[in-house]
Amino acid sequence: MTGLQESWKRAEAHLLRAHESAGLPVVADFHDYLDNNELELAADVLADFGDDRDGLPQAFWEALAYAYENMELGHKAKRRRFRMYEAEHGFVEARLRLTATEDGGRSHPIFTDYRPDWNIGNRTHSGELELNGAPITLEDALSIPPGGTGLVRLHPLWREGWTEVQTGAEIAMHEGSRVVGNAVVLRVKLPRQR
Repeated sequence: MTGLQESWKRAEAHLLRAHESAGLPVVADFHDYLDNNELELAADVLADFGDDRDGLPQAFWEALAYAYENMELGHKAKRRRFRMYEAEHGFVEARLRLTATEDGGRSHPIFTDYRPDWNIGNRTHSGELELNGAPITLEDALSIPPGGTGLVRLHPLWREGWTEVQTGAEIAMHEGSRVVGNAVVLRVKLPRQR
């Protein structure tokens, strides 16, 4: 058996583990793709299924990430690793519009795992503006260019600072003190404080 065949077998095993760990019913096309050695398509079916549902276990996302990694699809694996994080820590979903370069925005597009700070209305004890970090995943594109718009998920590094953020809120995205985008919150799914 060649290295590629072994990698493919490992990917198939991870896909079956993902399917099993979610307790899924038969997902349309999943087994057909698997039987025809269309592993990326089988993984995409599971990923799409998972993206439409809340509450899937970390083991589902972990197995899916490993499958993508075995297929050398790192960009897809990275998004599934964020889904693992979301299973425990939650997320904030928003529609983001980047400021155009000519209006003082970035000169380059952003990608999944971009790590800006956010003005969500928090202040320090002395009343100064407090920015809160939250890396993002891009949900409907591989990149967003300056002046562009896209659906994103924010992954707050300090969840307690985000407890007042609500659906419909407008929040500013910062690089240092410079505003480089604005977002409208569509959904907040953060666990309650312990």
